[in-house]
Amino acid sequence: MSAIAAVQVAVKAAMAADTATGGVSDLVDTRIYNDVPDGAAYPHVVFGKARERALHTFGGASSGLGWDVTLPIFTMSRYQGDYEALTIHSRIVALLNFQPLTVSGFSKVSVEYAPGGDITGQVMVIDIDKIETRQIAGEFRIQVRQ
Repeated sequence: MSAIAAVQVAVKAAMAADTATGGVSDLVDTRIYNDVPDGAAYPHVVFGKARERALHTFGGASSGLGWDVTLPIFTMSRYQGDYEALTIHSRIVALLNFQPLTVSGFSKVSVEYAPGGDITGQVMVIDIDKIETRQIAGEFRIQVRQ
């Protein structure tokens, strides 16, 4: 049993439900992807390749399963300058970091923004289709237990 799919569904649902002015859904509409479709509009948010490791405890499959999931989340923007990408990234961090998250199949969930990694928090300017695109990556550590 893997927790990655359940974690991604929960994180996407939390972002989609953040509809207040300045919320993730307000900033990117429904453009929260696991795989970006061709021709997707900007700005958008993309889940990177998640990783997990076991955090099982005594009790086995009936009561002791746990997972430590690292989920990279990329904010992509074509706005001139860094403002839009930084605004979206900051809102995602505020929405998830140490906040409650309901993950199907798990009763205990902890979410933590993991700054300081190689890819986290840096604004990268890349060319996609010869158009300057800003990308900010954030990694989140999500621990789940039955």
